[in-house]
Amino acid sequence: MNTEWLAIEDEGARFSAFRELSEKDKEKLVTFSVSQSLTIRVRGRESGQDALVDMLSVDFNAYWQPEEENYFKRLKVGGLLSLWHDLTGSEYESKDKSKCGIAVRFTEWYRDTASKWLPKQF
Repeated sequence: MNTEWLAIEDEGARFSAFRELSEKDKEKLVTFSVSQSLTIRVRGRESGQDALVDMLSVDFNAYWQPEEENYFKRLKVGGLLSLWHDLTGSEYESKDKSKCGIAVRFTEWYRDTASKWLPKQF
């Protein structure tokens, strides 16, 4: 992104340099400015954000997938067991019913099934 014009001390010269930017450079500045004005919140809490995400057809799976460290370990055991039932249709069956053990199993399940599931907040 071309920001060299910002370093020009004279206001008139700075404005002239800005006006001489290519359309593509100006579009990049607008895109950056708009992105800085967005505050990303959990899906379902702000209808404007949700509408924008829907309109842009954001493929969150391309950027993030739930894994042991970044998601599953952050849930409580009860939530993990409930989620397991909701996603697999079966009760969680394993000798290791520790939070860590369930989180590891969830990560394996997610990878093995090539699931596209994401938490509802996405």
